[in-house]
Amino acid sequence: MTEELENFVKSYSPKALSKSFPTETELWVAIFQEIIEGPNFSSSIFHRVKKRMELISPVAWIQAITNVLNSFNPTTHELALLNLTHVSIAEIQDGCCFTLYHLYELRANLFMHLNSLITLPATQATKLALQFIKFIDLWCTNLHVDELDLAEVLLRIVRFTSKLGLGEEDLRVKLLCEKLSAPMVTLCKQYQCFQYASSNLLAHALPFGYVANGSDRDVPSIACLLLKDLMKSPEEGEVEESGIRDKFYFLHSKFDFNYRAPPQSVYSISKETDTPSEKVQILIQHYSEVLPNLSNSNWDTLFIRKQVLSDTYTLKIVSLIVGGGNKLALQMIDLLLSILANLIGMYNQSRQDLPNTMLLLKLLAELGWVPSLAGSISNYLHLIPNSSIKEFLLIIWNYLREHQPTNPGKSNTEPYIRSLKMLIHKNIEKLGSLYLELQHST
Repeated sequence: MTEELENFVKSYSPKALSKSFPTETELWVAIFQEIIEGPNFSSSIFHRVKKRMELISPVAWIQAITNVLNSFNPTTHELALLNLTHVSIAEIQDGCCFTLYHLYELRANLFMHLNSLITLPATQATKLALQFIKFIDLWCTNLHVDELDLAEVLLRIVRFTSKLGLGEEDLRVKLLCEKLSAPMVTLCKQYQCFQYASSNLLAHALPFGYVANGSDRDVPSIACLLLKDLMKSPEEGEVEESGIRDKFYFLHSKFDFNYRAPPQSVYSISKETDTPSEKVQILIQHYSEVLPNLSNSNWDTLFIRKQVLSDTYTLKIVSLIVGGGNKLALQMIDLLLSILANLIGMYNQSRQDLPNTMLLLKLLAELGWVPSLAGSISNYLHLIPNSSIKEFLLIIWNYLREHQPTNPGKSNTEPYIRSLKMLIHKNIEKLGSLYLELQHST
């Protein structure tokens, strides 16, 4: 035994050295296990020492890892996983995945502790989740893996993060999403895995998805952000099993399944037809009879206002889906018109919902369904009174009524542009910076 090895063993495994063992191999297993479960250490030093240890007892290292995972306790063995990560990374840098492969083979022993994420204190649970994610990321990058198996673990971690109640601007959300995104995107290059993961993320994020139905609504900010990452076009040179268009159409089909499922399908005002243009006519007639007041139909009270507008995730998901083209957007036009009409009614009662209002207007402007000036004004809604916002939304409603996206053609938009400009003039003290937009609008 070299001096460096001897000093390391004395420093990091005093308990094992103080006991007697029937065989030398069992001694080295105990030494390795104590080192892994002990305080943090320099991975570079341990990696050098471990190479010498393996020469002394090749089987001991495998057995030590097995023992660590078999006896792992999330509340007391927090450093064990971190130390194993350091060893794995050091080996990878040497072109070896021995420890990493063995950890992957024993992943069931590790993931049996996923339920601990719910019972541990939030900080400790988050650290454990990040450790699981790190292992999965290393496995995806360096080994051939079972994509669906690992995707399911990541989805369970996403569901845990929703319990934390963190908003999208929380730095912890950004950290968790960044760490989750890399392995999830890698796994979902296999189309079957993408279908499984996106279906689960979508149902979790939607307020009317099957996962959302229950007592307490979680905060699915990470689920929504992950779904956004999955819908990004592949980098140049990357190869995926399916094209990005297939992904958009699949996501829409799953959204449509949730959106058109009972009970909302029973409430639907336009359920008698599947044709977007006919749905538009039915909804325009329905809402024109009540605006600017709120409709009291079950569709509006129990679905649109109670669920869709309960948070911003429905419109965020719709914004993702319409990235697949106008054809997909038209399939959801009944939902968008219903949201607009209900927002008008809410502002008429001085009930403000700026986040959903801004999301809807930007979406309509990006689709080209309303003048681009409307999208610009939406950025300043927080500066103007509710009465002006209601007036603004009514202009948009009247525009869509006369310029239906399902029946595009040449039409006179000048009266609506003029109305929008008059609205800006009425709020000139707040909207003066929009004059540049006025100069370029037509």
